[in-house]
Amino acid sequence: MKEIYGHALKLLAGRDYSTHRLCLKLEQRFETVPEEVIERLRLEGFLDDRRFAENFVRSRTRRGRLQLEADLERHGVPADVIREVIESENWPTAREILRAKMKSSKLDSPLRKKDAARLSRSMERLGYDAEEILREMEEFL
Repeated sequence: MKEIYGHALKLLAGRDYSTHRLCLKLEQRFETVPEEVIERLRLEGFLDDRRFAENFVRSRTRRGRLQLEADLERHGVPADVIREVIESENWPTAREILRAKMKSSKLDSPLRKKDAARLSRSMERLGYDAEEILREMEEFL
């Protein structure tokens, strides 16, 4: 158990892990991970899914909400933690994103269908609702 705990500390010193991913990493090396090791890491503040999720979201500001939610699920972060962390972030509105994307692509109003479709797909990948995008885009068509 001491060896597993020491290895876990070594891994966590290099980067933050979700509980799920750390267990997978430890199981690759030691086959089983005693729950006491995980609990001790939590109690000592070395392992925290909420902190992991907050840091993960902050370090990936160019990804949209849907992508971040899916990534956090793959890391094994509990759904309630994902929801709270995602909702606590200050996300730009669809209008702000649309204007920024138009500016960076040097597009002016009225938008051509091809440009509008490209912007719409880009915003959908960021997690904005298609209807909301269309409402905001009507001003520029």
